[in-house]
Amino acid sequence: CLRDAACRPRYVVAHRTSCGGAPENSRAGVTCAVESGIPLIETDVRSSADGALFMLHDPKLDRTTSGSGLIAERTAAQLAAVKLANGESLPRFEDLYLRSRGRAVLVLDMKVDAVEQVAAVLAARGSFDDVVFFVSDAATAATVRRLKAERPGMLVMADRPEWALQGAAELVQEDMPSYEQVEAMREKGVKVMASLEMVDNLPGFRRLVAEVLLKRRVDCILTD
Repeated sequence: CLRDAACRPRYVVAHRTSCGGAPENSRAGVTCAVESGIPLIETDVRSSADGALFMLHDPKLDRTTSGSGLIAERTAAQLAAVKLANGESLPRFEDLYLRSRGRAVLVLDMKVDAVEQVAAVLAARGSFDDVVFFVSDAATAATVRRLKAERPGMLVMADRPEWALQGAAELVQEDMPSYEQVEAMREKGVKVMASLEMVDNLPGFRRLVAEVLLKRRVDCILTD
C-alpha cells in the first residue's frame, strides 16, 4: 500500500523502535512493536570502523549503551561487547530485520550512506517491501537515485519535498505540514509522514497535535 498513491490508510510509526519501555533501537522494541501490530518501525543505521551495520541513533555510544566514543571508530568485534540498558548487545541490521521481515516495515534512517549494503541484504534474503530508506543528505540521496534505477522496488522517504517531487521518493517527512502541503504532495502521488518527536510530551498535548495532523490528512505519524 505504501507504493500505491491511491491507497491511503493511516499508519502509526514507532520512533526508534519505541514500544513497551524497551530501549531505543533494540531487538526487544522491534519484537514488541511487531507483536502489538504496529505496521511501521523507525530505526537508525550506522557503520562500524570496519563497515558492519549497527542500529544506533547517536554518533556516540555513550547515551544509550554501555560503551563510549564514536561508533565509527570501533570495530564490529569491539562493538560485540557493548550492551543496551536491557542487557542485549548492540543490534546489527540483520538482528532487527529478521524480527520484522514480512510482519512490519522498517523505516531506516540512514545516518550513513549504507544504502547499497542494506539493498544487498534485501536482494539476497529479504524483500524491498520490508524496508523504507529514509534519506536526509545529498550523498545518500544520490546513491538512492542510482540504485532505484537498478532496483525500482526500493521504497524511499526524503526529508526534502523537492526530492520526492523529482520522483526519487514515495514518501516525504514533514514535522508539522499544513493541509495545503499535504494536499500538494498527494496530488503528486507522494505520501506524507509527520513527526511528534519535537512536540512537548505534556499530558494530552501530543494527542491533540496528532488529531490536528490527522485532520490535515497525513499518511503516517511518527511517535514514541
